[in-house]
This record gives sequence, structure tokens and C-alpha cells, in this order.
Amino acid sequence: MRILLFSDTHRQTNLMEKGLKAHYGVELIIHLGDCISDAIKFEAAHKNIKHEYVLGNNDWNKNYLYEKLLIIEKKRLFITHGHNYNVKAGYEGIISKGIAEKVDAVFFGHTHSVYEQYSEGILLLNPGSAALYSGQDKPTYCLIDIENENIRTKFNV
Repeated sequence: MRILLFSDTHRQTNLMEKGLKAHYGVELIIHLGDCISDAIKFEAAHKNIKHEYVLGNNDWNKNYLYEKLLIIEKKRLFITHGHNYNVKAGYEGIISKGIAEKVDAVFFGHTHSVYEQYSEGILLLNPGSAALYSGQDKPTYCLIDIENENIRTKFNV
């Protein structure tokens, strides 16, 4: 399965459109919060693709969840914005949650920084921010391919 992973769009959705146009065969778009309204509008414009999204710390629509567990191609994925796990101060909390949920990967945002690392056998993955902020070279997202029980990632594509 081919996935586009976005976070922290903050009403700047140009990169979402560019990413979708640049990659053939995208079957799922995941948005990790801040601003969930961007994800909802994007879903309405691209109904032929499955969408998953969670709330971030700047989202006030309580009709959605702050975290979800997804099973894709036999991989257990935990998605969250990350603020409830204090990821700006470290990853211990989110790693503990991943262990408790017995996941293969945790996808999170909030820090606006690209991050990819294995810890305790769990892939921790942050696509960075799809909006441009001071201190950032460019907006970022991640292309993920899950097949044959492998997770391959590519940033800034």
C-alpha cells in the first residue's frame, strides 16, 4: 500500500496537492493533525482515496479522535499528533504507548521536524510540517510503501 503522510499543515495545503500529483498509486492519505480541517477538505476533494486523520493541539473539532490504531498490510500502525505524549521533550511516552499497543510503527507530528528512528523495535516516524515555518528549509511530508511486510519511507520527495 502506498501512503502519503502529512502533519501540521496549518491551512497551507499546497504541498498536499503537490505530493498527491507527484506520486502514482497513492491509496491512503494520513494527516496527523494541526489542522484537521485541511484533511477534511482534502478528503472531500479526493474521494477516490482513503483518508485517515487525527486531531492535533490546534484542532478544536472534538468529533474526531486524537489517536488511532490502523492495521495495513499486516502492520500495526499507531497514529497521533504527539502533543499528548509530550514529544517535544522526548519520545519515551510515545515509545511506551507503541509497546503497549504492540505496534510496528508510530506516526506522529507536532515537532515540525522530520524524524525516523527505530526504538524498541518500533519505527518512530514524523513527516515534519507540510507548512513552511521559520527555521525550516522547506515544507516536508513522507511517502510510505508497505508491501511484503516491509515499510519503506522517503522524505521530501
